[in-house]
Amino acid sequence: MFGLQKKRILYGGDGAANDHCIAAVIAEAGFEGRRFEGVRDCLRALKSQRCDLLIANAARPAVEGMTLLVKAGALHADLPVIMLVERNDVATTVAAMKAGACDCLERPPAPMQLRAAIDRVLQAYEPQEPLLNAPLSPTERRVLDLVLRGFTNRDIAALLKRSRRTIEVHRRHLMRKAGVKNVVQLAHKLASNRWPGKYEPGAH
Repeated sequence: MFGLQKKRILYGGDGAANDHCIAAVIAEAGFEGRRFEGVRDCLRALKSQRCDLLIANAARPAVEGMTLLVKAGALHADLPVIMLVERNDVATTVAAMKAGACDCLERPPAPMQLRAAIDRVLQAYEPQEPLLNAPLSPTERRVLDLVLRGFTNRDIAALLKRSRRTIEVHRRHLMRKAGVKNVVQLAHKLASNRWPGKYEPGAH
């Protein structure tokens, strides 16, 4: 479901019941889990090893949990985080979601609820396979030309009279079709005549 490489999940240690629940769910799902004691321990691990999902605790007053959420995001902008908050702690839940948490669950989490959240978040962050050799649509060709000329998504949206969100979608699709992650790789592929679908600049 999530690719061949076993997913690695880091989770915060915050009591026997909490730890046992998280460890059991991770093991049952077939993922690799590693427990950390505190913010420093977790950040040290994030700097030295791969992590596909972080499960962080935000026990009242939630200072450490929020600190970890912010600092982990600074280290890895795309790292998904599930926050465990105190029952009925709406303020922390809202703050965590605004700070970038993917989901918030009451602690200790119910096993089925935690498993569902883990599956949902990992599925959402699963890398998409490139659509290699798929032809570009006429709009994607126009977007590609403008991207290579240095126009921003906002500029392209204004020129093509489309929303910025629509342009972002077209740009993401053409990157997938080319099998690249950024404009530098895209330009290199074009320069080396390895563009899928026989792209010709200006041919739209």
